[in-house]
Amino acid sequence: METNDLKTNSVNPSSGLVQLSPVRLNIVGFLILLFVLLMGIIAFNFVWAQPNDTYSAGYNTGYKLGLLAKMLIKEKGSFWLIVWLVIHLALQYGLFYIFSKRDYRSIHFASNWVGFGWVIRKPMALKYYRVTLVIPSLLLGWLPALHGFCTGSFGWFALGLWGIACAFLDYYFLWRLRPFNDEDKIVNVKQNFAIQIIKNS
Repeated sequence: METNDLKTNSVNPSSGLVQLSPVRLNIVGFLILLFVLLMGIIAFNFVWAQPNDTYSAGYNTGYKLGLLAKMLIKEKGSFWLIVWLVIHLALQYGLFYIFSKRDYRSIHFASNWVGFGWVIRKPMALKYYRVTLVIPSLLLGWLPALHGFCTGSFGWFALGLWGIACAFLDYYFLWRLRPFNDEDKIVNVKQNFAIQIIKNS
């Protein structure tokens, strides 16, 4: 059974049907991005801001948000964010390539107004699909953010936050796929990010 459209947001474990709402994805993604930025910066300030700092407490959070904007505009930070995103996509492609038994023809790049990324046209065990979703954000998001947080490097911390934010769609898929077993198979259907689960009998 295939997903007919993306206007609803539901999971039907019995049929293996997963439907996603583009509007909801964008709204939730934007809110999560803001939450990750604010909570991350507040936590960073709590550990590293000095009591006599000119921009201490709440002002420091606003200051660092401004610093992020400055890094993006004046310090070529946007270039590094794009590089980070390209590495994320390359890692994900490599994992799909390995888990699809080197069948590159089963991996396609898809994009629409929801987002962009790799889709698979050949069924893959869900346990491998989950690993493919987690590894890039772990290497490019959580580890750099942890390194920056532990060393006080705001640059690394901000880059890690970006890596986590880039993986929002991956984590959303993980959440929506939680009713299914690792041995079930997953495949993208005709719509870019619509997916079908083939139950393991």
